[in-house]
Amino acid sequence: MGRFSYLFSLLLMLLFANCSSSLWLSSKPLKIYQPDMFIPFQLIIEDGFPILILEMPVGEFSVTIQAFETYKAKNLLYKFEEEIKNFEYQQNNFPLQVKAKHFALEFQIIDLENEKEFRHILDVKTDAKYPTNIGVKESNGVYFLRKDIKQNESLLLETSKDSIPQLFIKFYQNTFNPAPPPFSETTLIFDYNKTPDQIFVLKNKAEFTFYKEGLYFIQTDSSSTEGRFINCFDEDFPKVTNAYQLALTIRYITKNKEFEKILNAPEIKKELDEFWLARSSSQNRARVLIQSYYNRIQNANIYFTTYKEGWKTDRGMIYTIFGEPDKVTQTEDYEFWFYGYTDRRESASFLFDKIKGQYLLRRNPALGRVWNAEVYEWRQGLIGE
Repeated sequence: MGRFSYLFSLLLMLLFANCSSSLWLSSKPLKIYQPDMFIPFQLIIEDGFPILILEMPVGEFSVTIQAFETYKAKNLLYKFEEEIKNFEYQQNNFPLQVKAKHFALEFQIIDLENEKEFRHILDVKTDAKYPTNIGVKESNGVYFLRKDIKQNESLLLETSKDSIPQLFIKFYQNTFNPAPPPFSETTLIFDYNKTPDQIFVLKNKAEFTFYKEGLYFIQTDSSSTEGRFINCFDEDFPKVTNAYQLALTIRYITKNKEFEKILNAPEIKKELDEFWLARSSSQNRARVLIQSYYNRIQNANIYFTTYKEGWKTDRGMIYTIFGEPDKVTQTEDYEFWFYGYTDRRESASFLFDKIKGQYLLRRNPALGRVWNAEVYEWRQGLIGE
């Protein structure tokens, strides 16, 4: 056994050494999921050239944008560096002079005052037949970068390709379930063949009003799986304030009968308060737990909302229970999260495969050990101690 362990460890070291020498972007940690340094962005294609749009706050920032042949290549195709001073919250547009049709784009924003960093990587395809990044603009002409919109608000929908005369909008009632636990055999993915509750057909560069709450899937080809999700939620989103919604979000840390009792209670808010008080040694401690949990729910909604609320997605589930990952890396095919060892839990890692534009957790029964350990922390009121 000792000889086998030694050979296995040696093999891993050689494999890692080989990867680290050939990989670059895919081995470099990202800085994405940070509440105090989160930059909304979108990449649009105009006349075959990409434009990176960053929504940045007030302050002075260093912006570095680099394009590489692939995630695994070190050949630099393009580089841009600039210091920017914003006097108000605004969008900054960066046209990218990259002739390649398919490349990996890295962009890094550093706050020069506190040195906090946002760093992301995108897999860019400028020659896609049906562009996923359909241009969506607000009434003032700026690009709409959010994943949610309020009821009765309107947006201008367009694509820069004149050969695409119309857009299709599929509407679905928002009845999507939360992600199953990581040890489950079930993975939930958006069913592109699901019959929508309603279909709208618009001319290219037309205004559309989101009259009803639910999911709107905007496409240039209704038979493809490419498109853009925009959700119409309640007024408080990404916060969760409704008693029923507050109860739904604790699904990850409740037992089945416990969860059903809370949802079916005559006074859900009262039952919910009792649940949190039972986890705590005092009301003050309960308030700390509640704030920690629902702050994570809110952040998950900001970071991970796709065809459903962010907290319901695979990444949102893991973020809610485990918090911000210690390390995040990404390739064109997957995203990898790592959490270091704690006094009460061993280290944990999660792999999210990119399938049809969605990041789906690679589930495994072995993940039940770290999952149950972290859920136990929540149920014992130990998170944040």
